[in-house]
Amino acid sequence: MSELIRQSTLNPIAEKKRKLHHGDIHDELEQISPIRLTNEKKGKKDTVDEYHSLKHHVEKQCVEIDDRNQLQSGKIDTMMVLMENQNRKQKRIMSKLDAATNTVEDVSDELKIMKQSLGELRREIEDYQRRNEDYQRRNEDYQRRNEDYQRRNEVFQGQVLMILESMKPKAD
Repeated sequence: MSELIRQSTLNPIAEKKRKLHHGDIHDELEQISPIRLTNEKKGKKDTVDEYHSLKHHVEKQCVEIDDRNQLQSGKIDTMMVLMENQNRKQKRIMSKLDAATNTVEDVSDELKIMKQSLGELRREIEDYQRRNEDYQRRNEDYQRRNEDYQRRNEVFQGQVLMILESMKPKAD
């Protein structure tokens, strides 16, 4: 994880993306250095209090990020349920299509009716297949986003931990 943090600080483009993603959190963390300088002038109790206050604030931000990740995960779960429902509908339609095909072979009068039904069923199947493919693409996109959020969260938490470690009062 420290390698990711080091790469992030060496790569200006990655740094800009990280700043855009973390927004206010990053701005607050940038102020740690000035706070640290003022802490040297304050008493040890003030430094410890400020450290705990900042630590609480950062933990709260991490919880909010985790909540957003869980929301994305919930969306992915919903998409998976929708895909399963579409697959069940598609199987039912396929069985109807098989039954319709057998009937067409047996009865010539029903042939015209069955052809119409088959056409409608095929259109429905194609529509369901298109929808299913769309759901799969969306699901993959949500999974990529979720993985990206998790990676960003890991990098951010690593940075926060490093900053918090650097702010711990040193034992004399």
